[in-house]
Amino acid sequence: MVFDCHVHGPAENGTFWQWHPVTRDAGDMVRYLRDCGVTRVVVSCAGSQRSRTAEDLVIGNDIAYRLSGDPPGRVPSRAGWAPACGRGREAKGKASSEVSPPRQAPAGQEKRSFPGFVTPACLVNPNFLEASLAELERAAARGVCWVGELCGYIAGYPFTSPTGGATAQFAEIVARASALGMVLHLHAGTEEMGRLADAYPRARFVIAHIGDSAQHCAERIDMVASHPNVHMDISGAGSERVGILELAVTRIGADRVLFGSDFTINDPGTVLARIQRAYLTDAEREKVLHENVARLLGP
Repeated sequence: MVFDCHVHGPAENGTFWQWHPVTRDAGDMVRYLRDCGVTRVVVSCAGSQRSRTAEDLVIGNDIAYRLSGDPPGRVPSRAGWAPACGRGREAKGKASSEVSPPRQAPAGQEKRSFPGFVTPACLVNPNFLEASLAELERAAARGVCWVGELCGYIAGYPFTSPTGGATAQFAEIVARASALGMVLHLHAGTEEMGRLADAYPRARFVIAHIGDSAQHCAERIDMVASHPNVHMDISGAGSERVGILELAVTRIGADRVLFGSDFTINDPGTVLARIQRAYLTDAEREKVLHENVARLLGP
């Protein structure tokens, strides 16, 4: 099995994370992924990621739910695609120039679904705090455990304040997601992610992107290694460098390194080729390819 934890889609609402759009709808997206050998994906909606209103969040999350084969108007049982959250409820880079203009979904495309292949993610935006907290609750009720990839620089919000801690709004999101047993997948700076992990040791984080230079990769790997509540999604330019994946597995441990491609921006096949040829044991390779993300999502 090959489980990609970092996929942006669909293109049905006209938002593309591609400089020149070629996978223009959900069918194109899934065909490309399958051709690369990917067998399961976590998908968030690009429209929600660049949300400008609370309604954008709801519409985009509904698209992700629909792609999974789960109509947004109902709350399913936790059978089929929808895993139970990893823990029960506790007691008390993509610049705006990469985005094409949104358009209305063509008739019929919004009905496409890929049950068993697509696992939906929930997106939130602390600029719309009340709606975001409601979306977390709605997602958890559906069995959705993955929150992100959250990109504050795209949607216009910070994760942390100048004093170093989480902003008041994002702190509420982290607290609610943690209470619901959800995983927070963040496009965050290295030091920023470290501060959040220190402040919320019971939260489960995934940092997106392994880095884009030798020093940057080493710094991010070391930060994750020193924070047991952080996992690393290896997408990004650094994953293509021979030896960087091996360094991540050696320093972090194979249990906290995840296959993520950042499709529809980057090609999953290039990331997969590096994993398949890496100097890893078979057991380590299986953890990176699918076991770790499946464990985070729950049984």
